[in-house]
Amino acid sequence: MPGQASQTRNPTSGEGTTSLMTIIADQPVKAELDKQTVETIDAIRAAIAGFARIAGFLEANPDLPSAPSLYPERVLVCLNSLTDPKAALALWMARAIEAGALVEAPSDSKYAGVELHFGPVHIYVYANRELLGERVRVVEEHWQLSVEIPAHARREQAEVTV
Repeated sequence: MPGQASQTRNPTSGEGTTSLMTIIADQPVKAELDKQTVETIDAIRAAIAGFARIAGFLEANPDLPSAPSLYPERVLVCLNSLTDPKAALALWMARAIEAGALVEAPSDSKYAGVELHFGPVHIYVYANRELLGERVRVVEEHWQLSVEIPAHARREQAEVTV
């Protein structure tokens, strides 16, 4: 019978599940999930675990300066309004490393900061480049953030000044 589904309820929690037997007549139901679906499920579970680690980190460090904001793949913490954003950045980084985060130090034309990676998700602690960096003249003037990241806390692709 096409489109046949069965529903079951957990007698303790009352939660229900639906098992779809087939959607289209004469189409067999896959017994196993395809590779892409399994990889997607694994990525979702890893992101959930990473956000859970970030939530635990934030709960354990209520005294960190500036308030975080949540985005789908990251949490942002802007330090622009603080009197000493360099010290705040160093504090965020040190605490995150203690909590097991890996660190990257990306920079763009406007902002500088550190990404504190908890699995596939991260906290980006940042400020306007001129608040954190030093002016450097190479061929053209640009800002450079110099942070010291302990070897055990570096992400593989991190390019930082040590």
